[in-house]
Amino acid sequence: SLAGYLAWKQNDWNGAASNFFKTLELGDGTNDKEIGLYANYGIASTYLMQNEDASAVLRLRNITDVQDRNLHASVLYQLGIISFKAQKYREAVSFFKQSLELEPGSVDAKINYELSKRYSVKKEAETADRKTVKSSGNNEEAVFDRTITELIKKKENARWHNTEQEEKP
Repeated sequence: SLAGYLAWKQNDWNGAASNFFKTLELGDGTNDKEIGLYANYGIASTYLMQNEDASAVLRLRNITDVQDRNLHASVLYQLGIISFKAQKYREAVSFFKQSLELEPGSVDAKINYELSKRYSVKKEAETADRKTVKSSGNNEEAVFDRTITELIKKKENARWHNTEQEEKP
């Protein structure tokens, strides 16, 4: 809806959401599926601006069987943004790639695709490093435990040996 778009542009999130919900009801009343798709996208975009990512995802997932390639690309792009914010970089890469397949000229999607790829590689490297440190830490702990156990055994043997020596006449 134009009123929802204008309210959104003016950062009036309540007004934007209200108008998009009215448009959604209008689409439901007229059985015009396309109106519902755009209204859901408007609602999702409003939620995103308010950092209500979970609600935005629910709305974006309602946008299915999209004929408009630009709308479909935009939905995938927004899902990529949400995935990136959640540090799900591999998922973000997938969404941005799909968005680019539909709209190859999108500079924002290209930038975010490359950025997500870099962060994905970096996160995987950090995870591998943590596993290496953790496993080497476990080895160090095992060596420490064995050393302590050996010391205890030696002390016990020495104590028993001393006890036996004291008991002999």
